[in-house]
Amino acid sequence: MPTIFGMSHILFLLISTALIVIGLMIIKKYVKTEGLKNIIFISTASVLLVLIILNRISVTFADPTGVYYTDLVPMTICGLTSLLFAIFTLVLIKKQNHPVFHFLVYVAIVGGILNNVYPDYIGQAPSIFHSRTITGLLHHTVSMFLGLLFIVNGEFKPAFRKSHWLPIGLFCYTIIGFFFVQAFAPRSRNSMNIMQPILPGLYWYILYAIVLVVHFSVFYAFEVIKKKKQS
Repeated sequence: MPTIFGMSHILFLLISTALIVIGLMIIKKYVKTEGLKNIIFISTASVLLVLIILNRISVTFADPTGVYYTDLVPMTICGLTSLLFAIFTLVLIKKQNHPVFHFLVYVAIVGGILNNVYPDYIGQAPSIFHSRTITGLLHHTVSMFLGLLFIVNGEFKPAFRKSHWLPIGLFCYTIIGFFFVQAFAPRSRNSMNIMQPILPGLYWYILYAIVLVVHFSVFYAFEVIKKKKQS
């Protein structure tokens, strides 16, 4: 049975990290034309969309406890982010600095890192290659790669004046989660980790508070540094 920081997890972590780094380096160095960049973004977003769909189908129909169709909806922070990130990238391919990305990019990167380091579902099946497990690992990884690709490409420009989109996005996620919990109880699962903590003691509101403090602190520090350089 796979375990967190077991051999299969470590191998996946090393291989996925290496592929992300190498891929970003190659794209940054050799991909210069707008057309080729768009192809890469569209291809990555399409792969992400396929992966999150496969993940939800697998979670729903390969669940040993039974088939529950509400599981087709990705009611987790990372699951919903992967779905929305893929769709918005395909729709807004020429507007990469759109406000929605000032929420999705950060959640995709942070969520992908946290998931790959601590995939708490990795022991749900005898093999890491079980459909529920591998699709979960892959959609988090591709979502993180797409987020980093936005930053490396340069058209997405992190800015303090747009940092408010993160709390707005998290607020919308929370509203969606509460609605899902109420509308589909008791088969709402753990929508947006509202019903139980992500980790022992780490409830959603504590996680959001930590994320927002770090988020605004980092942006404020960058603004201070930038102003000092300009003066």
